[in-house]
Amino acid sequence: MLFAEIDATGWGIIITAGVSAIGALVLQILQTVLSYSREKAKIIRDEEAAKKVEEVRIKMEEKEKDDKIQKETVAQILQANTANMDEKLENMSKVNEATHTLVNSNMGTQLNITALALRKVANLTKDPDDMRIATLAEQAYHDHEAKQKIVDDGKKIEPAVKK
Repeated sequence: MLFAEIDATGWGIIITAGVSAIGALVLQILQTVLSYSREKAKIIRDEEAAKKVEEVRIKMEEKEKDDKIQKETVAQILQANTANMDEKLENMSKVNEATHTLVNSNMGTQLNITALALRKVANLTKDPDDMRIATLAEQAYHDHEAKQKIVDDGKKIEPAVKK
C-alpha cells in the first residue's frame, strides 16, 4: 500500500502541502472576485459619471434655450419700446413745431398791430418821440418777419447778442 509507508512527518508534509494548495487556490479565487468587484465598481462609477455629464449637458442646453428666449424677449421689448419712443418723439416734434408756428404767428400779429397803432398815433400827434417809437415798432415787426422767413426756410438764426 502506498499510504502505509508514509510516516507522520510525511503526512505532515502532505497535509501542509494540501492546505497550502487549497489556501493558494482560495487566495486566487478571492483575488479574482476582488478584481471583478473593482472592475464592476469602476463600470458603475463610469456609468454614474456619464449620467451626470448627460444631466449637465441637458441642463446646459435648457439654459441656452432659456437664455435665447430671454434674449429674444428682451430684443422684442426693446424694439417695441424704441418704436413707441420714436412715435412719441415724432408727436412731440409735431406739437413743438405747431406751437412754435403759432407763437411766432401771434408774435408777428401783435408786433404788426402795435406798429400800426403807434404809426396812427404818431401821424395824429406829429410828435417826434411818437414818430421814433412808431419807427422802432415797425422795425421790430420787419425784423421779426425777416427772422421768421429764415426759420421757415430751415436756416439757423444767430443770436443778436453774443455771449
